[in-house]
Amino acid sequence: MAVENGTNSYMPPKTLSVFENEISPLMAFLGNEDDYVLYNAAKPQHYIDFWSKLDVKLPQFIRGNQVSSLQISKLVPWGWSQLIERKIQDSSVKRNNIPVFESQDAYQLFFSRLTSVKLIGTLSQTDLPDMAVIPSLPQIVNSSEEILQCLKKHSAGIVIKNLWSSSGRGLLFIRDEKTYLQNLNRITAQLKKQKQLIVEPIYNKLQDASMQFMIDDNGNYSFLGLNYFDSDEEGRFQREYFHLPDKMRDLLPKDKHWLRQLTE
Repeated sequence: MAVENGTNSYMPPKTLSVFENEISPLMAFLGNEDDYVLYNAAKPQHYIDFWSKLDVKLPQFIRGNQVSSLQISKLVPWGWSQLIERKIQDSSVKRNNIPVFESQDAYQLFFSRLTSVKLIGTLSQTDLPDMAVIPSLPQIVNSSEEILQCLKKHSAGIVIKNLWSSSGRGLLFIRDEKTYLQNLNRITAQLKKQKQLIVEPIYNKLQDASMQFMIDDNGNYSFLGLNYFDSDEEGRFQREYFHLPDKMRDLLPKDKHWLRQLTE
């Protein structure tokens, strides 16, 4: 939402601010003992005490007004956006070290679903392993009439996706023309706001999963592993798995060769 807004004055809804404060201590597990975790709520002392009893070395927790006294060599937020500038404007982090400011338009575009559409289009022209199938390509639409035409082509219905959203928000499942008409005002408003939308058919989904990669400053990438999670019937995130879900265990090959093929 902050990337879509594109300014450093964006104010998230109160519920999201509370959520951000509540989960900020989790960043401690991505840092070392000589790192710092920036938090905006009350210091999570119970959290610190719990892990200290288990002899887990955590980074130091600091408030925003303490940032200016530190020499910071690297900043790792949950996600980059123009909003980050305001949060660290008094720190030692130089503006040109923040990637979002190299080109705001290009950055916004990169974090939109149009990047995913481009990636899927490239993959569809690639020889994929037998178990990896792209049944159809997402369609970029510019009008509600185009969306209705897409709906008529798919008997199981379609899902309309905003260009910017995450965790299953910004999705609208349309299963018939009645539902389409009921949501026409919402569709029109999103088209006016985002200019374009993405439409895909509704599939018979077995399990949500994603492949995680790390990309460094030179464009080199490394595969980090698979991520399994569940979402509800409207696509909203529900839960994460620390293991392979039981319903997938019998469907996947026993060896890891398929995983290497997909990664490549």
